[in-house]
Order: sequence, then C-alpha cells, then structure tokens
Amino acid sequence: MKKSIHYLFLFLFSGYGLQAFSQCTVAVTPANISCYGANNGSANANVTGGAAPYTYQWSTGGTNGSVSNLAAGNYSVSVTSSSCVISGVELVNNGNFSGGNSGFSSSYSYCFWPNCLSPEGYYTVDNDPSFYNGGYCSCPDHTSGSGNMMIVNGAVTAGVSVWCQTIAVNPGTNYDFSTLVTSMNSGTPAL
Repeated sequence: MKKSIHYLFLFLFSGYGLQAFSQCTVAVTPANISCYGANNGSANANVTGGAAPYTYQWSTGGTNGSVSNLAAGNYSVSVTSSSCVISGVELVNNGNFSGGNSGFSSSYSYCFWPNCLSPEGYYTVDNDPSFYNGGYCSCPDHTSGSGNMMIVNGAVTAGVSVWCQTIAVNPGTNYDFSTLVTSMNSGTPAL
C-alpha cells in the first residue's frame, strides 16, 4: 500500500512548554485546532513564582492568561510580574516557510517547475499545490491564505526524512514542537 504525505506545514507555538527564567516559570498549554482551516485552538499560560499580579501580552494582542479562537500558526506570550519577565522564543528557523526553501534540510528532492511532484520523494515550498501536481487541490495555506507551505509527495520507502533542522535546547527544559499535516489528494489520503 502506497502512503504519501502531500502537504506539510511546520510551526512551533512559541512560549509553549516549561521555560525557566530567574525564579519564575510559565507553562503554556495549547489546545490544537480540530481540523485544517479551523480557528478553534487555544492556549493557556500558567505562571509560578514571581509576585502576582501578572501581566500577559500575547502575539495576538491578548492580555489575559489565555487566548482562544486561534488558527494554526506561530504564537508567543510574554508574562511580566514585579519580580520577573518571562517570554517564549521561536526556535524553529523558517518554520512558516516564508523564507522559501531555506533553513532546513530534507532527504527528499527539491523541485520548482510545474507538475514536478508527480514521482514520489519530491517536495517544493510555495503557495499553490495544484501547480506542482495537477491531482492536488488548489488551496491556500492555513494562515493568511497566501503564505508558503511545504508541499510533499511522500516517498514509498519508510524512514526517509522529510524536514530536518538542528535546534539547540537546554537540559531540563521542556519544549513543544507542533506541525500541521493534511492531504492534498482526497482520493488517496496519506493520513
């Protein structure tokens, strides 16, 4: 049975996980969207240490301990108290593919011409899957509708690396890595 992934978009919810700064910590708990294109995700920042009251500033403009009605994407939160400031950082380079085919490696072959994704094992970064494989839907990315996404025709061989990036981490610190994957071909869905 052939399995293939037709579309891949990577994102890291910045600030998610447990990050320690001075005597303060914040644990951000995400609730992912229910399906592609939905905006029903949420995130809750739980602070320990420091001195209440806490001030929250989300990248969405929210100022409470939680945000809701989120689409898939990159988000960050900065929490301030009278004794500390805590903020999340984006660790994935070009995780939204706005920089095109850069900042990561792949064992797949890169292509950039019309209909180049017909053989398995190829990928491209662009905003229209149908340009690269006529059998794929013409659909927008999940953020602005015009942004880039990684479009992949999955290899039939198991264990082939689709997207790779080395990220420096600190021992004893928890990190969350999230991704959005969906099939571009409803006739032979990979998921």
